[in-house]
Amino acid sequence: MKTAVPALGLPDFLQKLLLSFLVLSIAVGVLPARAQNIALGTITVNGKKTELKHAYANTETSHRSGKVETFLILTDKPLSVNAIADETERGVTAQRDKVSLIELKLDNNKRVVSTYISVPPLKGNVMSPALKLTFLSFSDKSLKGRFYSEREDRAFDHSYSVDVRFDAAFAPSKAVDASGEKAWQSPQGKVLAEYFRAVRLGDMAAVKRVVTPTFAKTLDGAKGKDLLAYLQSVAEDPKTVAFERLSVEADSAKAKLVRRIKDGSENQEYELFRVGGAWFVEP
Repeated sequence: MKTAVPALGLPDFLQKLLLSFLVLSIAVGVLPARAQNIALGTITVNGKKTELKHAYANTETSHRSGKVETFLILTDKPLSVNAIADETERGVTAQRDKVSLIELKLDNNKRVVSTYISVPPLKGNVMSPALKLTFLSFSDKSLKGRFYSEREDRAFDHSYSVDVRFDAAFAPSKAVDASGEKAWQSPQGKVLAEYFRAVRLGDMAAVKRVVTPTFAKTLDGAKGKDLLAYLQSVAEDPKTVAFERLSVEADSAKAKLVRRIKDGSENQEYELFRVGGAWFVEP
């Protein structure tokens, strides 16, 4: 059985030569010069290989230190723009969509400060001298290089080894629809503020008016009062918390709030959904 060669307007022998070169490039792990956001390699956990096909780069400002951190993300499945741009969103996406990933955090000196691996059953921060990160290029537009282990190693009672080449373009900043007072005055912000007011007062009827219908039914259950008491214990005060980011996409929205504490800050995210034309909080 012959393999079909695409018609490229070239002599047959040149087409076959070009195809052979591409196959050889992939086999030896050489990435095409203009490729972006691709990875080529695998991570093996307990003898099971997972192919990593996607590579992303992003910068985020640490709420704890205030310093800019660089992230290199290697995954088996593609990520959305929001998941690439936000560490919290990546975690939610990875769990929901069962994405296997490796996330490396770099400081301003291009040194790895943490390596997070989530390839079941291995999940957690892994620090080992066997793990190496080398760069062919490092610019404000992209990262290109190799992440690998010099030998098979162990973490959390699991064996693993990894060898991945990557070419990752830096993601654009996550879209922000509003922040600060503008966010509080938006339809979503007003509902969120009313939710906090009702929860802090312990007003069950008022809370059920601003949460999603599904969550309202949960509050009607046998443990509704206990759930309300818990929500009271973690409810924010709009007067003292900063509304850092409101992102709206179709019928869903995400609100990121920041509370300043002695040693830095704490982040809290809330989801809102539009049902029947009105916005509701999903605690």
